[in-house]
Amino acid sequence: MKIGTNFVTEWDHWKNGGNKDQADRIERVTRDIEKLFHFDRLEINAATDKKTLLVKISGKTYRLEELGSGVAQFIVALGNAAMQSPSLLLIDEPEANLHPSLQLSFLSALASYAREGVVFSTHSLGLARSVANDIYTVQFRDGKRTVRPFSATPHYAEFLGEFSFSAFQDLGGETLLLVEGVNDVKTLHEFLRLLGIEQQVIVFPIGGNQFISSDREQELSEIKRLCNRIFALIDSERKAHRDEPDEKRRNFVDLCQKLGFTTCITHHRAIENYFTDRAVKAALGEKYRALDPWEKLGDVEPAWRKADSWKIARLMTKEELSATEIGEFLVKLSEIVTPR
Repeated sequence: MKIGTNFVTEWDHWKNGGNKDQADRIERVTRDIEKLFHFDRLEINAATDKKTLLVKISGKTYRLEELGSGVAQFIVALGNAAMQSPSLLLIDEPEANLHPSLQLSFLSALASYAREGVVFSTHSLGLARSVANDIYTVQFRDGKRTVRPFSATPHYAEFLGEFSFSAFQDLGGETLLLVEGVNDVKTLHEFLRLLGIEQQVIVFPIGGNQFISSDREQELSEIKRLCNRIFALIDSERKAHRDEPDEKRRNFVDLCQKLGFTTCITHHRAIENYFTDRAVKAALGEKYRALDPWEKLGDVEPAWRKADSWKIARLMTKEELSATEIGEFLVKLSEIVTPR
């Protein structure tokens, strides 16, 4: 990883060296940081002496060292990732120097530059449970380190002991959006980013089929203790236009509504059925295509990994999202959330 003057020199070479692909990568990093921090306009250039970067934010210029460590961390980390385009990106404590509401955004942005994904170590269980596909614990006992898979907490009362109400609010929020699985967390985070509210809403996975039933009132009531404003987005699993949603999913949505949650059960089969063909091809390549409204992801050839769905969501436009009922649902959510 390049830092200091080596990084500044490399940034200048990639931005101004005449290679169009390299210049486009630097432009992508700049626009990503601009969106993540909600800057009106961002420009990043090397100083004449190549000893620092000059960062112009909304018309005012700062030296890199004059900015907070969080902004500098985004520039250096994303810049290195864009220049190296690694298969796997390894990072220790990505939450360091960042407000909790930016931590998920930072990891998602990093992952977009890695061909396979990100491996990270953290002391934040909340961050790990919000974004990771797989979680392992490392324990030091009797002079040995033991690595084990992290078993999901079976009861949400226990979960509240791990992830306190104050910690939940620190992560960004006053509004909670329930989705089915951890892969949906990253997809919805990208959709919320299109609406500019990704830092004001916590997206939380409920665990899919094993949790969706009509006898979860106690667990859902525990979740309600986290926050008063709760939304839930559930896949219908419809197989055809005239089919009703799966019965246990309908019953689960009825229970959510009884508890005061604002709900949306998809008209199409699942969230992946709302991706446009343009976004699918832009993210994964020309051999991939969008799903038909009631087509199952695993039935198409080639099928993408559900873990890669967020990469497609990241390339959707606000107009494409708004044309769907998921978009309409999230717009209602955004009208409740007041951007900071």
